[in-house]
Amino acid sequence: MKNRIVFFFCVMLSAPLSAQPVGFEQSIQQAIERDIWSLQSEQQQQALLNQSQSIPKLPNPKISVNLMNMPVDSWQFNQEPMSQIVLGVSQAIPRGDTRQIEQNLLSQEATAQPVLRQLRKASLRQKIGLLWLDIFLAQANIKIIRANENLFEQMAEIATAHYSSATGNTQQQDVIRAQLEWTQLQDSQFQYEQQRQSAVAELAAWLEQPQLSRVGAELPVVDNTARQFIHSINDKQSYLIQRLMLHPQLQSLDIEQKLSEQKIHLNKQAYRPQWQVNASLAHRADSPNGMSRSDFVSFGVSVDLPILNQGSIEHKIKASVYQAEAIKTKKRLLIKQMQGQIHAQLNMLAQLKQRQRLYRSSLLAQFEEQAETALSAYTNDTGDFAEVVRSRVAQLNSQIQALKIDIEILKIWLNLEFYLAPVQQNFISGQEA
Repeated sequence: MKNRIVFFFCVMLSAPLSAQPVGFEQSIQQAIERDIWSLQSEQQQQALLNQSQSIPKLPNPKISVNLMNMPVDSWQFNQEPMSQIVLGVSQAIPRGDTRQIEQNLLSQEATAQPVLRQLRKASLRQKIGLLWLDIFLAQANIKIIRANENLFEQMAEIATAHYSSATGNTQQQDVIRAQLEWTQLQDSQFQYEQQRQSAVAELAAWLEQPQLSRVGAELPVVDNTARQFIHSINDKQSYLIQRLMLHPQLQSLDIEQKLSEQKIHLNKQAYRPQWQVNASLAHRADSPNGMSRSDFVSFGVSVDLPILNQGSIEHKIKASVYQAEAIKTKKRLLIKQMQGQIHAQLNMLAQLKQRQRLYRSSLLAQFEEQAETALSAYTNDTGDFAEVVRSRVAQLNSQIQALKIDIEILKIWLNLEFYLAPVQQNFISGQEA
């Protein structure tokens, strides 16, 4: 019954892993190309540009036709000399540079969309990369466990056989311990498979690839240009700030700051008067006795003086000034946060590098040697079976931990790459830098 369960479990795990894997760069590029948000951003940009062009320099002129001073006793147009048909036209002139500033605001708002798309691209690269690495880690852990599964099963069988034949110093608790470790190994496979399937489902949604089942078997690494820039950060902190100023998040705040400054300028236009010019032509009919009557031409200018709402205009300008200052403060705060996050990532990277060297240089070999020594001692009836189990479990955990460290290092590089956007560091397949 136990062998049937193991066979069914292995078939269940191997079936979805038979599909074509997706590479690291391939998954990132595919997610970026199929990101519908970018299309929405492009449409928003075109809408803003067209809206800015739709703002006229002047409002439409107004034309009026009036019949004036008609006598009500006869309703005869030529009865009285004051009766007129007046054709008038008037043109309002906006306050100061209001229309031009409104047009500039929309144009500048449109320029934010390419920057936001760049930020979205950098964020997607980070998100998809982290997802890919999570899947890779789960796959690799399952592979490690499968490579050790037969060994743990054999250990359980050996312990059972020795206990049944009463040979050696094997006790019942050794048999139970061996069976427990083998069962826990199966449970670990279930947990890693659950993690893998969850991450695969999320990645497949981004890639619009429902049949996705696994990722490639090669770890990506960071290109030399990334390492060179990281080393230069330690030498010149000012260089880091200059680089951060190019980040899409900060660029978008720059645009937002320019918009707020334009709004200050726009609100100040409320102090400017609003002019209106008008002209009219009044036609009069000839008198009943045939005498000709002259037509009239009139010209006029009117002005709207903002003298009663000075207080409200001042408060509106102050509000826009404070808003502009708030954006500047937000920008400084973001720079500090990004600096802190980068230095935190670099500190973690240094510690993980030390652990990585320790595992590669000695720990993995020592755990393997300890496991072989414990097994040899047990087979020669000079060792404890519990020590054999503990050493094998420790060896397995060391392999999983070493792989986890490799993945954590790559995740840190991904995070650093996001902070160093827009310049993209390339990830390639090969050995870790």
